[in-house]
Amino acid sequence: MTVLTHVTRTGTESDIDLAIPLPPRVFAIVYHGPDVDPWMAAWGLVLPDRIEVINIEGGPRMSLSSLDLVMRMYDIEDDASPRLIWVPTE
Repeated sequence: MTVLTHVTRTGTESDIDLAIPLPPRVFAIVYHGPDVDPWMAAWGLVLPDRIEVINIEGGPRMSLSSLDLVMRMYDIEDDASPRLIWVPTE
């Protein structure tokens, strides 16, 4: 894996210029319920062609086509409902 520590320009574009237009949106799936403490279930990335979801408790990693499918996959608890929380980028 390459980690950029500085930006160097080559021609008219830089590595950072190429990365800025399409950064993935990051979200968390958090369960809330009237009689339970909230808890986080997963992290997700919205990419141009799919949504990647990683369960934080070691469950399966999923690649899905919509946020609706993500929410249906996590709507499995009887005493709590999943909520999608967008993570600020800055």
